[in-house]
Amino acid sequence: MRACKIPDILSAGAVGAARWLVAFGLSLMLAVPVMRLGMSYTLRGGIAPSPVATPEARPGPVPVEEATEEEAALIHEALSELSLRFDPTGVTVRVVGGLATCDQCAAAYLPELREILIPRGVVAVGGPNLRWALAHELGHHVDTRYMTEELRGRFGETRRHPADISWLSLGRPWAERPAEDFAEVFAVLVQPTVDRPIGTAYGRLRDRDGIEEILAEADLDTYRPTRSPWTEAVTGQGRYLAETLRDPLRLAALQALALGAAVLGAGRSVLRRLAVAGCGPPAPAQS
Repeated sequence: MRACKIPDILSAGAVGAARWLVAFGLSLMLAVPVMRLGMSYTLRGGIAPSPVATPEARPGPVPVEEATEEEAALIHEALSELSLRFDPTGVTVRVVGGLATCDQCAAAYLPELREILIPRGVVAVGGPNLRWALAHELGHHVDTRYMTEELRGRFGETRRHPADISWLSLGRPWAERPAEDFAEVFAVLVQPTVDRPIGTAYGRLRDRDGIEEILAEADLDTYRPTRSPWTEAVTGQGRYLAETLRDPLRLAALQALALGAAVLGAGRSVLRRLAVAGCGPPAPAQS
């Protein structure tokens, strides 16, 4: 067998690296949304998606799932007290026994399923606590469906978010995340009375008119057709990756993962190339 030449090894390494980089990219845009959907279904305790609302299906009350008649009445009463300027019928409220990932959370929003998860204990307390929890999670719905990157940037300037912080900032404490600050501010704006202060680190609402102007430009009056859970998951992953490209730390982590995938792919291809017949170690010299 002849010895492998350097061009053979480089070619094999380049092909292997390219294959693994393509697989890495596809996993970010396809496999990760599958994981997002799986986590959402696990958190809410079922695999059946919420029905996709259509313009013909509205207006009507917000669907409430897995609730007793009394619990549904409490939720509808709390929703009726909110001054919402968008059609919320594309959102489903689901009553759950608890939130496995956050025992102390009052509620959660699943953007892929357009569902608000409310623990049964929060519904039982009712009153301002239930109203605030619903208002906060509806803020997340408005954020994911109506807010553009430009409007998010203006909101951050108005609320004095640090310039180097990303919108989701999942690695930071809850109180420092701009997305959570938006939901808290939204909760203040849609309630007739505010029974608790904003819980994030950015303080009370000082520029109400400025925030109202941003929401006006978000065009909440325009109906946004809802999409399938899979489409929502892929769209959400695309926005998350776009945000990653603007975050130096997350971008560096993504680049490290991509480089690792390329190195592994190149190494495996080179080893296979060395092992095939015709490109192994040189044959011993004949005497």
